[in-house]
Amino acid sequence: MTGRSKTTASEVHGLLLEARPEADNVNLAKASHLAETAGVPGDHHQLETFVAIRNLRTAIEGDASADELESMLLHAISTAEHWVTAS
Repeated sequence: MTGRSKTTASEVHGLLLEARPEADNVNLAKASHLAETAGVPGDHHQLETFVAIRNLRTAIEGDASADELESMLLHAISTAEHWVTAS
C-alpha cells in the first residue's frame, strides 16, 4: 500500500467514526467522496469501503430502520479499518 492510500484510508476511517447514519451528514458525504476518488485504482479494500458507504447512503434514502442503519455504519467502519491495516 502506498503512503497516499494509507493516509486516505485513515482519513475515511476517521470520518466514518464521527459519522451518523443521516441523510445530510457531512462526515459520511466526505468519506464517500474520498473512498470513491482519492485512493489507488484497483485497491480491493478501497472498493469494499466505497460500496459499504454507498449501500449505507442508499439505505438512508430508502428509510431503513435505525438498527439497520447503525449496523451498516458499523460495517462501513469495519471495511475502512481493513483498508487502513491492509498491506
